Amino acid sequence: MKGAAGVTRQPGLSFRLFGHPITIGLWFLLVAGALGATSPFDVTALGIWLAVATISILWHEFGHALAFRAYGFDSSIELWALGGVTRPAESYDPAERPGRDILISLAGPTAGLLLGIAAHIALIGIAPSTPPYVRYALEELRWINLGWSLVNLVPMLPLDGGRVMMRVLETTFRGREGAAAYCISGVVALAVAAWGFFEEITAITLAGAFLGLVFLSMFGKLQGARHGPDGQPVWLSDTLAAVARGDRKRVLRIAKPRLRVDGTNQTNAAFLVTAAFALDGRYGEARAIAERYLEDAVVSPELTERFVLAVGGEEKAIRLWHRAFEVEPAPVIGGLLLDALVEAGRLDEAKRLLPDPRLAFDSLRDRPQFARIREKVGA
Repeated sequence: MKGAAGVTRQPGLSFRLFGHPITIGLWFLLVAGALGATSPFDVTALGIWLAVATISILWHEFGHALAFRAYGFDSSIELWALGGVTRPAESYDPAERPGRDILISLAGPTAGLLLGIAAHIALIGIAPSTPPYVRYALEELRWINLGWSLVNLVPMLPLDGGRVMMRVLETTFRGREGAAAYCISGVVALAVAAWGFFEEITAITLAGAFLGLVFLSMFGKLQGARHGPDGQPVWLSDTLAAVARGDRKRVLRIAKPRLRVDGTNQTNAAFLVTAAFALDGRYGEARAIAERYLEDAVVSPELTERFVLAVGGEEKAIRLWHRAFEVEPAPVIGGLLLDALVEAGRLDEAKRLLPDPRLAFDSLRDRPQFARIREKVGA
């Protein structure tokens, strides 16, 4: 599986392979050992199973890791109780390029399928005199890689197929993809539970039912928690909290996907993404977002006021937009500076800025962004 950015510490064996940090957790070995135990107990078969399972899951995760590397991102691999996860560097944003994220998600199952097919071909070609343990190793290599890869392609979170589903849903549900993904995951899990019930496989029945109820519960919470106690969208409050903490990467992770949503949410997201880029000194990117989404939009006074509080006061907000306008003197950035000055009650400074040729106020005075400013300063 491909996971979110970050590092999880757990007891186990840690080392580097081909430049990638790898942790094989103690719980992975214990769970894998329990799954591979046979009756009567065969220590050699158990050792072969553990080796094949570890190599297979690592192979799968290396599919993700090499795909990350192909796109210029470092990553680390961790094997834990329920399989493996490849965590990219924190700079990776899955929503930035959905197509790229889909290819990275599919890289793991693809690698596993190729290894499983290779093991199947080897089994067809081996001689009858091949030692039983060699045949056993190839059979398990085939079963684990083909089976695990196909399971991982099921559209259910947090499997790779679920992540592909999430990226596809982003283009359709526009901001509601999380709820849709949990709903689909819940239905799939309950379908698996039903299959397990009719096949009389108790473990699959119970696991599928449990996951189905969890996913549908999450779907219900997302549907019911679209707005917080303050009446504002939860994502907006979370983004402003990230601004207050100085966590610009989280601001981008939350707000950028909302750029695909029409209306007020898109305007709010565009303002916050522009601000995050400006706070990070990425003024060219700030200008590009503002020119694309804010030229014909109006940022609400409520959001401006909340942003001022989050960023640390009126003076800091004015300095932010002043610096951005000096580096990238675009009218839309100048409009954000004017808006900050007006909201701070510094109308004289706003009036002195109006004749600045970089602002092109005379030719753009009818732009929606400037309407409230004209009314405030009497221009």
